[in-house]
Amino acid sequence: MLIARLKTVPANEHDIHNTETYIKCLKVIMNSEAGRNNVLNVPGIAATLSNLLGAPSIRTKTLVLEIFAAICLIDGIEMTLEALELFSSNNEDELHMSFITQFLRPAPTLAVSPDREENRFRELQLATLGLLNAIMGSTDDIVLRIQLRYIWQKAGVYKALQVHLPIHITCESLISIEETRIHSGRCSITPANRDIL
Repeated sequence: MLIARLKTVPANEHDIHNTETYIKCLKVIMNSEAGRNNVLNVPGIAATLSNLLGAPSIRTKTLVLEIFAAICLIDGIEMTLEALELFSSNNEDELHMSFITQFLRPAPTLAVSPDREENRFRELQLATLGLLNAIMGSTDDIVLRIQLRYIWQKAGVYKALQVHLPIHITCESLISIEETRIHSGRCSITPANRDIL
């Protein structure tokens, strides 16, 4: 029932609030192994969640990215990559997964409650970075990691990191860190037995 309510992208303020509440409930359910297994076994869950990345609400996108990052850490990256591919193809993304670059952009200048909106955009940026880290840290498949790195580089993710994020990590250092991890065969993130959502 909860997942059925998430199948449509919210259109108005009331629907957006309800959708965000449903996603938060879904996150709570997924904090137990049984709940997570039930949710992940629902047919079409990847499509349902990926569809919500197109919601007008920044908070909705952030919550969905957090779920995908957690799924990567616990159950592997297959479902998350499937969902990202679906969103990319459903939105006729010319540069494969370039929507990730859009999620890394800073907040536009707003006249109404600029601080609140800027914080929402910052949360989206952090959730996007968390997802990228979770994807790369959840697989030991070097070929897949190189393919993803190429896709993200082509989509402009590394350039967006360098230009838009006010952090002290440059594109070169991210690439250097990833190359070190590839050559050493290490993953810096391992799933823990705790609530991650």
